[in-house]
This record gives sequence, structure tokens and C-alpha cells, in this order.
Amino acid sequence: MRFFGIQYLLLLKHFNWVWQLDMGGRGVIGDRWSMRILWACAIGSAVSLYMVAVDRQLKNRERALAEELKAMEAESGSGEVV
Repeated sequence: MRFFGIQYLLLLKHFNWVWQLDMGGRGVIGDRWSMRILWACAIGSAVSLYMVAVDRQLKNRERALAEELKAMEAESGSGEVV
């Protein structure tokens, strides 16, 4: 369970748990730092999605090559002597 994902920070902002102490209070985290935190989470999420996409492409490529190799072995193993 990730506690510091973008959804968690948006939930905290929605309920004003971190951003505002009282009515009109400045809050624990200032607006500038809150935006930096949100941008960092967004960039981190984008990087992790990119890494997952690259990993899936690599696995798909390996699977396709393995299937092609099996097909070539099946064709050559049909009993013909070359």
C-alpha cells in the first residue's frame, strides 16, 4: 500500500488535513511546496508507467522471438534431411 501516491496527496488536500490548520490558517505545508510535492508525484508516476511499458515491450518481443523460433524448429524437424 503506497501512502504517498498522488491520490493520497489529493485526498489530503481535499480534506485540508495538511494544507490548513484552522480557518484562514497558513497550514503545515505552504502552497509552493505543495505544488512541488504534487509535481514530484506526477513525474514519478509518469516515470514508473514508462518503465512498465518498456518492460512489457521487452517481454512481448522475447515471447514473439521464442514463438518464431519454435515455429522454425517445427518446420525443420518435419523429417527432412538437408
